[in-house]
Amino acid sequence: MFEQRDNILKTESDACGYGRPLDGRGRFWKLAWGCLFFCSASVLYAAHRHWAPVTSERYWSQSVNWLEASKPTAGDFAWISDVSKPCIVNTAEQVENFSVGSNGTGRLIIVNGGVLTSTDWCGNGMGSGSSAGTVIVEAGGTLNCLEHFWTGHAVGDAGTTILNGGTIHVGHQLGLGWDGGTGYMYINSGTLTLANWTDQTISGNSVMDIREGEVIVNGDQTDRIARLISKGAITAYHGSGTVMVDYGQTYAGKTVITAIPVLLNRPPTVDAGVMRNLLWQENASITMTAAIYDDDPNHLGELGVDYGQILWSCAEPEVVFSHPDAATTQVAFSSPGVYVLRCTATDDENQSGTGSTLVSWIEAGKPNFEERAARLVELLTLSEKVSLLDEGSPAISRLGIPSYIWANEALHGVTGPGIATVFPQVIALGSTWEPELVHEAATVISTEARIKNLLHNKGLTYWSPTINLNRDPRWGRFEESYSEDPFLLSRFAVSFVKGMQGDDPVYLKTVSSPKHYIANNVEATRHTGSSDVDMRNLRELYLPAFRAAVQEAGAFSVMCAYNRVNGVPACANSWLLQEVLREEWGFGGYVVSDCDAIEDIYNGHFYAASGQEAAVLGISAGCDLNCGTMYQANLVQAVLEGKVEEAAIDRAAWRVLLARLKLGHFEPPPLVPYNSIDVNLLDGPAHRQAALKAAQRSIVLLKNDGLLPLDIHTVRSIAVIGPNADKIIFGGYSGMASDPVSPLRGIREKTAGYGIAVDYTPACEISQTPEIIAIPSDYLIAASSAVRGGLKGEYFNNMNRSGSPALTRIDAGVNFNWESGSPDAERIVPDGFSVRWTGKLVPPLTRLYMLSLTSDDGSRLYLDGALLIDNWGDHAERTVKAAILLEAGREYDVRIEYYENGGAAAAKFQWDFYQEQMDAAEALAASHEVAVLVVGTDTSTAHEGKDMDTLDLPGFQEELIERVTHANPRTIVVLVNGNPVSIPWAQANCPAILETWYNGQAAGTALADVLFGDVNPGGKLPVTFYRSVDELPDMEDYDIIHGGRTYQYFSGEVLYPFGHGLSYTTFAYQELKVLPKEASEQGDLTVCVEIENTGMRSGDEVVQVYLRKVNPSILRPLKTLKAFQRIPLEAGQKGKLTFRIPIRESAYFDVNSDAFAVEPGLYEVQVGSSSFDIRLTESFTVSADGVLNPDIVQDGLINLLDLAELVNWWRQTDCLSREHCGGADLDLSNQVDLGDLAVLAESWLSN
Repeated sequence: MFEQRDNILKTESDACGYGRPLDGRGRFWKLAWGCLFFCSASVLYAAHRHWAPVTSERYWSQSVNWLEASKPTAGDFAWISDVSKPCIVNTAEQVENFSVGSNGTGRLIIVNGGVLTSTDWCGNGMGSGSSAGTVIVEAGGTLNCLEHFWTGHAVGDAGTTILNGGTIHVGHQLGLGWDGGTGYMYINSGTLTLANWTDQTISGNSVMDIREGEVIVNGDQTDRIARLISKGAITAYHGSGTVMVDYGQTYAGKTVITAIPVLLNRPPTVDAGVMRNLLWQENASITMTAAIYDDDPNHLGELGVDYGQILWSCAEPEVVFSHPDAATTQVAFSSPGVYVLRCTATDDENQSGTGSTLVSWIEAGKPNFEERAARLVELLTLSEKVSLLDEGSPAISRLGIPSYIWANEALHGVTGPGIATVFPQVIALGSTWEPELVHEAATVISTEARIKNLLHNKGLTYWSPTINLNRDPRWGRFEESYSEDPFLLSRFAVSFVKGMQGDDPVYLKTVSSPKHYIANNVEATRHTGSSDVDMRNLRELYLPAFRAAVQEAGAFSVMCAYNRVNGVPACANSWLLQEVLREEWGFGGYVVSDCDAIEDIYNGHFYAASGQEAAVLGISAGCDLNCGTMYQANLVQAVLEGKVEEAAIDRAAWRVLLARLKLGHFEPPPLVPYNSIDVNLLDGPAHRQAALKAAQRSIVLLKNDGLLPLDIHTVRSIAVIGPNADKIIFGGYSGMASDPVSPLRGIREKTAGYGIAVDYTPACEISQTPEIIAIPSDYLIAASSAVRGGLKGEYFNNMNRSGSPALTRIDAGVNFNWESGSPDAERIVPDGFSVRWTGKLVPPLTRLYMLSLTSDDGSRLYLDGALLIDNWGDHAERTVKAAILLEAGREYDVRIEYYENGGAAAAKFQWDFYQEQMDAAEALAASHEVAVLVVGTDTSTAHEGKDMDTLDLPGFQEELIERVTHANPRTIVVLVNGNPVSIPWAQANCPAILETWYNGQAAGTALADVLFGDVNPGGKLPVTFYRSVDELPDMEDYDIIHGGRTYQYFSGEVLYPFGHGLSYTTFAYQELKVLPKEASEQGDLTVCVEIENTGMRSGDEVVQVYLRKVNPSILRPLKTLKAFQRIPLEAGQKGKLTFRIPIRESAYFDVNSDAFAVEPGLYEVQVGSSSFDIRLTESFTVSADGVLNPDIVQDGLINLLDLAELVNWWRQTDCLSREHCGGADLDLSNQVDLGDLAVLAESWLSN
């Protein structure tokens, strides 16, 4: 749409987006695409609609009654607040969410057959403490809340819901007073149906009163409901009647709550108290008090009013009660152990009620986790057990089991709340080729996870690391994994898991969940597609990293993937989850689904006919914990209908409780060593230094014709150019660093005081519309300032810029992509904030400019007080533009307003000054001694949910590289990227290229250290850089072996090979020894090599050892990595390395025997600096018959010399570590004896 007004031409460009849950609570991805016309596209996005009635009928369906002159429809958010007139629904309407009385007052009436459906949550009196809402459903009206219905949410909020002859359906969770507010629900007539009932359904002082209506809940909820009745939270006829509860009588598998208008006697309700977990001491005893409720509201809990007998009991006879017939008793224990205590109360009509609890007396070092978990499961009702199995586990208050959120992320730093140490993204950590460093990083991360648990009660179960094989550089989550090589990937997996889970012999520091199991490398079809993989590919390439994480590192959790594997959804695949994971590998932890992967089983893969069938398939296959709501919504009913055994629920509940016990959730604090971690370590000097070290050691020198390192004493001017020069890109699942350093800042800080001029221009943008770029600070003057340098930014912890700003600063420009984070982790909330930028815009030329605002969510631009661009509303990232004639040198008043309302956050103020900026970059490069060109990708190029379709640099960056290099031959290209890119022109023409990836909070400091030689780069590529996307097979082809992927099977010419990385010094390889020359498959291969630093600088070399089968009988790798070591050497220093490689490591998976097999014959050992740069080779032979070659002295004959050597070794006793006793242990018995003499004699005679 175009609107011509005076000198302004407005266009709108919207990125069509949709959202879907990720593997983690409260995170959504927004995928943008579209066709450009004046950089314009169409949009589908959720909009806010505000009730503002103008008609007397006050009907929802009348668009004029909404502030935006458009009624809410599917996908919209309806606000009904701060109005005196109710909103009436008498037609069929659908929205994504609605909120009544949010931070104000509001009324909603659904009447006369009207139907209102919310596909997400419904809110009534839901705000931040000043909300009052009323929802009335009557006269045949219907309210469908397909997810949650919150009534009276936060402290100070109140919500009232009245049902008069209609229907309310809640698809997941009803919450009256959910988070400290007060909710009232009056079921006067009609039906309320609930999928779930938890301890949070009615909280605090909230009340549900029933008259002639009914409440129908899935599963057996009689225990929970009885306690609420006893406590007065569920009433009948405002306390003058009796609440009636039946399970399975009115409706099979359902609990029904009704009321009668007279009082009846009911059995006592007994609460035996919360479980106790205590440190054992001799003659231990505790006081137990049972809360016993009768049905006399005037005498609740008074002994003798309605019940006459109490009896405490325990199955273990050594437990002694001082007063077993009293509500309060002293209980004595003679030994540590796990005890179930029961209290039974009987009333005068001989009706009884029993409550049970658990007491665990724990000896230090003997926590009895397994038995305690089993006893807890025994005490839980079916509904309570199922409630433990979804991502958000509600509290079970009667036993003192607190609520728990399982979803946390820590790929390279702890995500929220607040600041954290941010390490390089995972692909950068892979470039260190240093598992020890990754262990150090994971140890820092888990320490900060514990600190956030202590400070914020953040969970301790982390969905990290990602260890899917980086088989294709186009994968949207390529940055999240370490390598394309299964061996290298497995070493990093083991190190990370061990660092996360800690080294205490009893308690876990955190739980690490390697993901995504298995073969999950295509974002476009991950919810619907099948990864079809033959057994050789699975066993040799896709499974090894997970096997190592489980068997070597002891990972206590594994996350199953979205996709199908050979037609069967991964989270319903019993072969993967049971046979391989548990039976073969001995996994003893819990399996968690990726978020909504259970729903995908029927809603994406159509593998199940219903949500219930999907839940049954998942739990039966061994997926214990569901990220989503499918288990809570379906499993109780499935058990009751006989579709799954309750034993499957018990097994899963035991596993997740075992994890919480191992984390120390229920322990006396002194028993858990991690409770004493110093909270000052969070983002402290030691952790910052660890992040810097990782960033330094991850940088890879791809090319250097002698330009690097720069001499800080002789260089006088540096041009820093490029779209990634003045920003920090952390990548996916990142924490928020307190003081991140961009490449530009790093260079300026390094050169400060040396008289070096450092000038900067971004030149272009990484964007879907690259012809527009962020307006640089050179053309902006902040409010209350007289000099150019940016705009004044005022940041508010609300969405309407009200009150005093929480943060005021000068921003060099408005060019922000905060992703799911915050502009300032310490002072600004990550969701629900707003910003106002003010100042002046000073154009350099008189011409027609295309100004634009790009934002997620709303933004608007005022120029000289007039609204120029209106990009307001909740939406995924989109761009709105306006063309306007501006005069050179004139100062135009600028005001930009922005708000964020959850999910991702971005704000960018741009113009079409692209060609002039490119010209300026070229001129800047020409006028400086050295140009540092920082290019690459960002999170808009590839991310979760979006794969790449090319390996080329996005936007105009290729042109930028050529123009800058032609202008200044002393150009250093710095790559800041999450995926490999194809840069053949730069490789051929630029003198120096550095790969830095997304390098964490210290990216700029580490880069400057490498540029000026304070750090000698020693990183190596953990992946292959291909020359073109045309060299790659289809992304959905998972056959690496026959598809020619990765360095193991790709035979073409590459841009940079796997393992490549240069140094400022040189290394010589010499003295390669491979022993024994002939080995059996049960033996070990020893590889010895000497490395010498032959240059003038100290540096690190990563020595890589590959194996190759000579003349294989089947298709085998061109070579495969079997050992490596990063070794530091001073100039002139030599180092000797010894690698021990089990011969079994050379095995392939034999599909005929369904087992790994070692092929006899000749093998070649290759040792070098990369998979391409092989310096030394040596051969050895694997014998075919399981015994060594009797030619012990290896002179080509079998004779007395071999006998003499055998006898010589026979006399020694310490030959086990000497390569099978120098080859004399012919029968591989680990000693030289008569058996070896027999082998020698037999061979001697036969030859």
